[in-house]
Amino acid sequence: MPTKYHPSSQYCDKPLDFPSLDDPYDPTSPAEMLTSHPTVVVAINRILAAAGQMTATVQTPFMAICDATMAYHLPSCMRILEASNTVEILHEAGPTGLHVRLISELNGIEESKLAHILRLLATHHILREVAPDVFTLNRISSLVHSEKCIGRPELKYANSNGIAAFVGLCTDEIYKSADKRRTGTHQAPFCYAFDTIKTGTGYFGWLEGETKDNDQAEGRTSMDFAVKAEHPNPNRFRLERFGKAMSGTGSWEAPGAVLHGFDWQSLPKGSLVVDVGGGIGSTSMLLATASEDMQLDLRFVIQDRPVVVEMGEKAWRAKCPQLLDSGMTIFQEHDFFAPQPIKAAAVFLLRVILHDWPDDYARRILLQLREAAMPQTKLLIADWVLPLACPDDMGSMSGLEGIEGAESILASAPLLPNLGKASANAYWMDLTMQVMFNAQERTLREIVALALSAGWKAIKVTKAVGSLFGHITAIPVPIPTHRRRTNSKHLAIQCRRQGSPSKSRRRGSTEAIRFSLRHLRFSNGVALLREGLTKFSGVSIRPKESGGLAMSSKSHLPRPAVASHFDHKKKRPSPLTVPLPQSLLWTTLEVIIPRTSTRRATSKFAPAKYDTC
Repeated sequence: MPTKYHPSSQYCDKPLDFPSLDDPYDPTSPAEMLTSHPTVVVAINRILAAAGQMTATVQTPFMAICDATMAYHLPSCMRILEASNTVEILHEAGPTGLHVRLISELNGIEESKLAHILRLLATHHILREVAPDVFTLNRISSLVHSEKCIGRPELKYANSNGIAAFVGLCTDEIYKSADKRRTGTHQAPFCYAFDTIKTGTGYFGWLEGETKDNDQAEGRTSMDFAVKAEHPNPNRFRLERFGKAMSGTGSWEAPGAVLHGFDWQSLPKGSLVVDVGGGIGSTSMLLATASEDMQLDLRFVIQDRPVVVEMGEKAWRAKCPQLLDSGMTIFQEHDFFAPQPIKAAAVFLLRVILHDWPDDYARRILLQLREAAMPQTKLLIADWVLPLACPDDMGSMSGLEGIEGAESILASAPLLPNLGKASANAYWMDLTMQVMFNAQERTLREIVALALSAGWKAIKVTKAVGSLFGHITAIPVPIPTHRRRTNSKHLAIQCRRQGSPSKSRRRGSTEAIRFSLRHLRFSNGVALLREGLTKFSGVSIRPKESGGLAMSSKSHLPRPAVASHFDHKKKRPSPLTVPLPQSLLWTTLEVIIPRTSTRRATSKFAPAKYDTC
């Protein structure tokens, strides 16, 4: 697929081939960089949509059903690929590859089973089989390389690109939770998968170790590093992996999209932008830097949990202290379910917040902002916008009439209106939010209706070319009478109706996970700061020592629905669940390594065995 490089590049006169699938991924190559150009992105999406539709058209229907119903083997094989350090082993072997016998000697996986696992991945173009039972990396699998092979798995992802951590996250907690999806319940499938129904612990609380009996936490053994007094959390590895995994998802959003997602130049000088649930302020840093360069004279308040505020201030002091010293940006402790203390905001920014919450909870966040809004205040919602798989009706009954940038279709016939396969990742994310939080991504119809129910009218949606990540601008309108903010007693009743735990078992994003996520993203540089996907919030507020924008509140609101009267028998934990400090995950795969095996790994890729009882 020869093409020309971007006109502004020195390579404009040199034709380039599309990056080869057989070669390792090289982000510095001109061809690879060109794949992010808007024109190329549009072409790639259409090719993906057409190829997926042609496959569905010509494939025998029963074989298509087999592909859909037996695809669960693919993520399980991806888990083994990542957890066994096979990627690192093949990276050291180079382009000539390595025989499965030698790979087996290094990572301890039974040779015959390993060959079949890697061959399935090669069949899906994730690896290459260059000779019988000889495998090597390609453009896809090389991204999973963590850059190291160490005996302490909790450090495996440090200073990596986060892709290996993302693979581990998706094929562990999320994969197991998806298996427990069910209807007719308010509980997130995660709660069934990891037996937190009775304890009322949600995902983030579970990551931080909030379990009824920590000694019975899944995957914990007598040799787990988490058992040590200084690390009492049995899920510490998963917590740290989650933070790093989020830093690996930056390419989901076009770099700097928020700069073009709103008309920042239309704001009067000195306007105040409130980044609600803004973490350590990665998005605000990008905006503040641009405001300084363009002399827009905007001011920023970044609101989040106390521990995140503290880390954010330290990060900004290290990166751009002048923005704090000048008063251009300040941090504020705030719970976004509590009354919003700032009443003179020009813009309230909610970036990747609402998708973490079901409608009732998301609406309460929006109501707090609406009650603090001035007539000229704007709301900017940054989230995925799911297209329909059919042409959307843009008439008056749809709620989309008059919204600038709203689209009926993304592609014309014969392609699917939502670009089919090219848009699949957004739907994967949608169902991930469902199984982990009982939440969801939303269509534009759903976002517009949700905002309107809290007194915000959407007037414009902006998306980068080829992206489904949108910035929705809304203005204040009268709040529906029945939606006005309820008192704390009513909120507590509503929480109990949805099966939420008591205040003492409050869920939501924990301080540790918020610190891990934002700190890791910040340390990965400006590109990741621009492209982050994380905005979690919701804790009590404590007074700040200085006046001004500081405030306090006793309001708490838990995440929705995990408590239940169902009593599920706890299954025997899988040894693949949580890695231990003296060995890696693959050494405990009972399916692959029989318990009677006496072979011990002797390389740096597979440290000594450990007790799995």
